[in-house]
Amino acid sequence: MTPASASVRARRRRARHENLVEAFSAIARAVPTGHVETEGGVTIVQSGLDTSGFNIVYALDRPLSTNRLERRIEETFTRRGIPWHLTTTPAISPALRGLIRRFHLTQHLVHPAFVWTRLPDTVPPVPDGLDIRPVRTAEQVRSFASTAAEGFGEPSGTLDPWAEGAIAALQTGSSPSGLYLGYAGGRPAGTVSRVITRDIAGIYAVVTLPEFRHRGFATALTYRAAVDGRAEGCRESYLQATELGRPIYERMGYRLVEEYDEWYPE
Repeated sequence: MTPASASVRARRRRARHENLVEAFSAIARAVPTGHVETEGGVTIVQSGLDTSGFNIVYALDRPLSTNRLERRIEETFTRRGIPWHLTTTPAISPALRGLIRRFHLTQHLVHPAFVWTRLPDTVPPVPDGLDIRPVRTAEQVRSFASTAAEGFGEPSGTLDPWAEGAIAALQTGSSPSGLYLGYAGGRPAGTVSRVITRDIAGIYAVVTLPEFRHRGFATALTYRAAVDGRAEGCRESYLQATELGRPIYERMGYRLVEEYDEWYPE
């Protein structure tokens, strides 16, 4: 690899990290009690939601001061009893050993991240019975929140504070962009969201409710969000996959580019 190509790869990697952090920061900004701060190469997202999946310390670069970071985690999460987790990379995790020991963190997940650079101009026909609609109304925002929470196994109402913030934005004339609901038989069956930063269409909240799985709905929802991102000028689509979703994305054309370590308090 030449120095020039290594530099390009590093810039693309940083841009994808930006997309990931922005996706969850946007959720926190929509919640009145949410808070986001970035300092010393680390971003702390305190979403105001009562679940560790949306309260995150992103250490995707080596932090300038682990002592300062430990104090901020203590002040933001542990003293207030807020569930949280650490997202980092295999290259950075060794630099955080002291922090990991102090907060008794256990590595629960390794999330693979994928990129699709050859986005098609159009989406394939959707499966029979599926109707994909952009989210435009308050009712749809609430349906998106309840469907996503159920699909991810979160308690009912977990995403309601975010939904109310998004609805408030609607009422000021600002429509939430990049949110889609999939309907089957007139009922919400799945969700997907798209977050655009620079020229990257990040794909998040890909959910199909259990009774609608194995019918190609998740693939169709992902196609729609990714191809719409291309129409908005994006040159690539980026996402993180579960083991359940990984084969779906690989068949679509996504390729593995990164892994994220997720550490949770015991």
